[in-house]
Amino acid sequence: MFNRYKLFDLIVESEVPIEETPCLNGDEAPDVIVKFGEISVADAAQHPRTFYFSDGISWYCVLSESHLIFSNIYAEYEVLDGNTITIRPHVNKDNELIRTFLLGSALGVLQEQRGRIPIHGGAICINGKAAIFSGNSGAGKSTITSSLVRRGYPFLSDDVSTISLKDGAPKVIPAYPQRKLRRDACIQLGYNPEKDLILIDGIRDKYAIRSDPMWQEERMPLGWIFEIALGMPGYPMMITPIDGVGSLGVFTRNIYRPWVSKELGFNPAKTKQIFAIAAASKSFRIRRPVDSQSVEEITDLAINAILNGI
Repeated sequence: MFNRYKLFDLIVESEVPIEETPCLNGDEAPDVIVKFGEISVADAAQHPRTFYFSDGISWYCVLSESHLIFSNIYAEYEVLDGNTITIRPHVNKDNELIRTFLLGSALGVLQEQRGRIPIHGGAICINGKAAIFSGNSGAGKSTITSSLVRRGYPFLSDDVSTISLKDGAPKVIPAYPQRKLRRDACIQLGYNPEKDLILIDGIRDKYAIRSDPMWQEERMPLGWIFEIALGMPGYPMMITPIDGVGSLGVFTRNIYRPWVSKELGFNPAKTKQIFAIAAASKSFRIRRPVDSQSVEEITDLAINAILNGI
């Protein structure tokens, strides 16, 4: 059975039930089809353009800009032409993590195939503009975005912030009304994981807040991007504006699933987009010591940079 959903401003007709967002009514033609089926390249791991994750269980096979396959212990996924995702499960079709990787890696790759720029990070609405918080896994992106939500700022996305250029103005596209947090971040922010939230990834100890009323459903102009980096233990927390070529690096380093872009390279159209996005927004780096747990201090730094224009 197929149901319809709105994800990343796209009508998605999916054989996979997507509990993270409500079903849609209506008969408009879908932008994207998600289905179970066979993958057209059965042994993609032997393809010469294949490379592996560091965990040794997942790999990507980049066949072209419009055709990508990846696999993990839960399923094999094929993303084609920006409009079709085919899933061949290795486990029960109802496995929660099949949907997790659909909403993350598969839809993230699909955004690029549709000419958008996906950034690994969450987006928050502040004073009529979007602020993206990016960085490597473990830097504290989701914790900081959730801290801002608890201060009353709506969010557009939690893990993949997709930027679209229209008339030269970059806008961040709303993803879906869910936020994810690791157990330690849940506790740090005052949640009881078992009581308040839904366990969605037992391996990485991640929990979800679904149907979040703080979700912003309209596109917002991109105002700022913050790259969160870990510094040496004991070093002071600091924020630094990044200008010129440095701001380009913030976007290219934090593009979602960077090994795909590394494998294919940045074509002229994508490069032009990133230049325009960087020129139209402000970039900052927040460096926090690896031993710091001061979410409130990082949040204050970001808010001060936005409100005072440092």
